[in-house]
Amino acid sequence: MAAEKPRPNPIVDAPATVEACAADRDAAQGHGPANTQLAEAKQHAAEQAQTRA
Repeated sequence: MAAEKPRPNPIVDAPATVEACAADRDAAQGHGPANTQLAEAKQHAAEQAQTRA
């Protein structure tokens, strides 16, 4: 049975830059585009619920 090719390791495969480290930190702390989009969707849903009530 052949061994599977190891997954790429972002720590080794990509150079650490200030921007990359900041993006990783923000993602780990719940900041960033995905969290911002979720917050906007929750706010929009709350506004829609108020207008329908």
